Amino acid sequence: MRAQATASEPFMIPLDDEEWLIVQKLRDIPPSLLRERALSFVGELLDYVASPGCPEVQADGVPCDNAHMACDRCRKVQEVVEAIEARLRAR
Repeated sequence: MRAQATASEPFMIPLDDEEWLIVQKLRDIPPSLLRERALSFVGELLDYVASPGCPEVQADGVPCDNAHMACDRCRKVQEVVEAIEARLRAR
């Protein structure tokens, strides 16, 4: 289980340049409903990427734990991420 910081109990962890850039971009968004939705979306996406297992039991009786499998769920998530990336590039 990962340790999580709360507003009342901050702690320091090292961040690489890419991680720090994400934190800076999040902090640059003014408080709003859109910011809340963006944070929620990013958090859910990161949760999925960290543990992509499908809830359905596979043929061998074990839940899928690999996002590189050719299952419909993984394919659908990849398609959604690709569509979002394409829309962001086109703006």
